[in-house]
Amino acid sequence: MREFHDLQKEKVHKLDQILQKLSVQNLPKSTLHHFETVTNCYKSQSEVNSTVLDHIGLAKTEDELVYYSAIWIQQPYITPNCTNSHLAIEDFIKS
Repeated sequence: MREFHDLQKEKVHKLDQILQKLSVQNLPKSTLHHFETVTNCYKSQSEVNSTVLDHIGLAKTEDELVYYSAIWIQQPYITPNCTNSHLAIEDFIKS
């Protein structure tokens, strides 16, 4: 379980580093905004996943297990806005 937390923190740190490098480059503001959106979505989801991981083993009822499982499966912070930004980044990279 600790390995997952460390991996999540490492991924978030790498996203922050990439975002910092991109912010000093001459990118269009809209593209930078898309990178920020994706970074924030994944950072928030990473925090939720860590919380679920910490608490799912402590669940006392089946309802709690279902609740934590639903959060994990649904990935609530990976929103359509995040997905659209991800697609915009892909288009920018291809062009």
